[in-house]
Amino acid sequence: MKFQIKSVKKFIIKYKSFTLLTLIFAIGFVFGTCFYAAGLSEPLALMTAELSESQAAGTALRFVHFVSAPLIFAVLMCLFGFCAVGQPFCVFIIFIRGAGLSLSIAGIYSFYGLKGLLITLLLILPPAILTNIALLSCAKWSIKFSNVSLARLRKKNAIDMTPLVFIKKLIPIALLIGISGLVDGVLNAVFGWLT
Repeated sequence: MKFQIKSVKKFIIKYKSFTLLTLIFAIGFVFGTCFYAAGLSEPLALMTAELSESQAAGTALRFVHFVSAPLIFAVLMCLFGFCAVGQPFCVFIIFIRGAGLSLSIAGIYSFYGLKGLLITLLLILPPAILTNIALLSCAKWSIKFSNVSLARLRKKNAIDMTPLVFIKKLIPIALLIGISGLVDGVLNAVFGWLT
């Protein structure tokens, strides 16, 4: 037990920025749940209608539909990464992403009932986990590069990270978002009949 606690502590210390962003994502998720619990269900109806349209679309259109939102978030965070004061905006995007996922799950459960849990487990969560890992990584590197710009403005010592290095860090993130879109397509081909 002590070994496990030490391992968790080491992980948190080693990946403190990623852990903090995950916590912000979780807070956003809870916020989305509270938003749903408050009875604000109109946006949820729109989300479930959007899900149905996505399921009815062709494979290529569904892929574009799935990857477009996370890619927009990723591009925004990259742009904020080039800004010396872009850190809070990256954090806010992660918060919004957490709230959005929570609302989507709540909308599906509200529309499908217990069947919605199965849809969430089989269709929503697997690609969402990949996408959110990519966005959390994107936020981490964007904040780091933003901190570099801020340190240079203040004429303080900063880690050596050039724009080229920053862009190279983002390539695997874009690939992971693409892979999550493919996973979404495969899962919809296999389990799409549930919706």
